[in-house]
Amino acid sequence: MNKKSFFLLLSFFICSVQISSAADVAFSSASISELIGKSTCSLPPDSRIGMFRLPLSDVQGHALEYRKKGNFETVFLLRGIKEPDECGEIISVLKLQRHKKSETIEFDCFVKGDKERQKRIIGIADNQKGKFRYAIARLAWSVNFDTQVFEPINNKIVICDTRGYAE
Repeated sequence: MNKKSFFLLLSFFICSVQISSAADVAFSSASISELIGKSTCSLPPDSRIGMFRLPLSDVQGHALEYRKKGNFETVFLLRGIKEPDECGEIISVLKLQRHKKSETIEFDCFVKGDKERQKRIIGIADNQKGKFRYAIARLAWSVNFDTQVFEPINNKIVICDTRGYAE
């Protein structure tokens, strides 16, 4: 093997390793806990289809990010984000429960009666295909930044603003 062939083969090998390591983190229900501490850039490209990211204006450098792959849906709490499309470090993971086809994942929710509406509540709600602007969430979670976990909201009515709903 001459030098040119050797360097061409070596370059191909290095590029292959770089490409495979860019998306080396499994994105499945079984590996959910292994995602904490990983970068969103290390997730497989097919998990970006339908991805939605909501920067948290009151917590600098943090965002919520929704991802779906097949029937598996999740919301990440990210940190280390300076630009909207930048990779972020996953610091918490919410594995969403299966839900009815008519239900949607909503990011603009609040607890009924709370004076302060925070943009840290996620709900699963059915707005009947866009019929209503507001829908009551069947399931909801809030982000606790002290513990960096998603906490279920029980025994409270959570209302979600579904404007921007698209079928």
